Amino acid sequence: MSRENGRETTQSRENGRETTQSRANGSDDRPRTVLIVDDEAVVRESYSLYLESAGYAVRTASSGEEGLAAADDGVDVILLDRRMPDRSGDEVLAEIRARNVDCQIALVTAVDPDFDILEIDCDDYLVKPVDREELVDTVERLALLEEYDEVRRDLSSLRVKRNVLEVEKHPTELAESDEFQRLEDDIAAFEAELEDLESEFDDQLGYEDGED
Repeated sequence: MSRENGRETTQSRENGRETTQSRANGSDDRPRTVLIVDDEAVVRESYSLYLESAGYAVRTASSGEEGLAAADDGVDVILLDRRMPDRSGDEVLAEIRARNVDCQIALVTAVDPDFDILEIDCDDYLVKPVDREELVDTVERLALLEEYDEVRRDLSSLRVKRNVLEVEKHPTELAESDEFQRLEDDIAAFEAELEDLESEFDDQLGYEDGED
């Protein structure tokens, strides 16, 4: 997910938190895209209605193979059924991870979780039936995680560049460089945004100030 000039436009927040609608719109003013992979048509249709009404763009796939074909870097969140006739959700999940597709994945299934989920590289696990509120809240949280990862990667890249310049350049050169000052400003902006996103995580998970 690229950012113009290496910086992300700060999203408006209401009382310090993004609304579901602004989260659905994404950090670059495009709708976040959710891929629903489920062999049951009624499930695909219901989830599509839930998410489209919340502002998300939706793709659907009726099988594991279709899901793999639709899973690309244009997808932000995948809702993946675990039990499908052609390929299991576990197999599809493993292949998507092997392809390094940049997205968050939730297994949404009637299969009750067991200790085997410790070996599954998913970002969330929902047990059917799932109502609208639970589904939208989950996608919003995963979209937030996607944005957090983007900001953290960009911040890490900028910090590496700063470290290189600090090693190779004299402090006087750095102090007189407009480019280096813009780099410092960008780092400070990303650090502040990362703190905002961490606060949003705490809010969504119900953590209170001062709790570990």
